[in-house]
Amino acid sequence: MPDSSLGPDEKARVGFVHLADVVPCEHQYARNGVPVSVTDNMLCASQKPDYVPSNICPSDTGGILVLPALSENQASNNQRSSPRFTEVKGENTGLWRLLGLVSFGYDQGECDPDLYTVYTHVANFKDWLESNMK
Repeated sequence: MPDSSLGPDEKARVGFVHLADVVPCEHQYARNGVPVSVTDNMLCASQKPDYVPSNICPSDTGGILVLPALSENQASNNQRSSPRFTEVKGENTGLWRLLGLVSFGYDQGECDPDLYTVYTHVANFKDWLESNMK
């Protein structure tokens, strides 16, 4: 919902990303003078040119990475390879899955969609999160 008390820099950014392999992600950071080691507790993702509209930037911190709700048919067939997620009327489970939290990104202010963002892989911390929630 629009909130007139928020400034232009305080509004949520929304867009689609694709998960990437660790090696090109690490190489891109190294080429930009920021050597990193992406562990199993991290995910790398970047935008694709055909994923529009999008207004997210690789260095935006505090963001989340979610997987849209799948239809019961998609969930039962475990169709993870499809880059498009369709909502089927009457069949939507309604549950979105939290995959990651923005950990860090590299950008020099250009908001370059080709740069990778590194996310904390939330599923690896599920047990710890549940045991520490009150």
